[in-house]
Amino acid sequence: MDLNAIIQRVKEILLKPRETWAEIKEETTTVTDIFKQYVMVLAAVPIVAGFLGKWILGVNIPFWGHYRTSFLRGLTGAIVQYVLILVGVFIAAKVVEMLAPSFQAKKDNVAAFKVIAYSMTAAWVIGIVTIIPDLSPLTILGLYSFYLLYLGLPHLMECPPEKALGYTIITIVVLIVVWIVIGIISAAFLGIPRGAMP
Repeated sequence: MDLNAIIQRVKEILLKPRETWAEIKEETTTVTDIFKQYVMVLAAVPIVAGFLGKWILGVNIPFWGHYRTSFLRGLTGAIVQYVLILVGVFIAAKVVEMLAPSFQAKKDNVAAFKVIAYSMTAAWVIGIVTIIPDLSPLTILGLYSFYLLYLGLPHLMECPPEKALGYTIITIVVLIVVWIVIGIISAAFLGIPRGAMP
């Protein structure tokens, strides 16, 4: 794992997305490499930050009050969420691949995984603010990931430009559903209020 390379890629995809998507398209890599060297690292950022925030400071939940998790419950919740997020990345990538023919795009599992993995960068990075629960509303900035997705689909999946918006919208719906399911499963598994989950 090369942290410098990860940081560089994060900066590039956030600040120069168009040029970076073109570079990513030409990179020869595998799903396993991207998963181990990028996804597993960045996906841990909001999970670790959220765990520390809920354990050390706690969160205020409307109609519930102040909630501060115990170390063990918080750690268990973090592990469950982390695993579910990683699984969610694979599910979302598979959906992108399966939808490809409907949008005149190429059906390529590596390209689909690249699109999801790198599009999620913004959401994962901004998740660091959850270490201070009161700053959690700032995670809305993670919506920039949707824009990255919109730019990435034509580059990597090679869909016609006029099909990119529809392709993006359907993929976003899938991502939202996956995230909701992750939250519900995590909360149900731990028996804690949904509002306490990042």
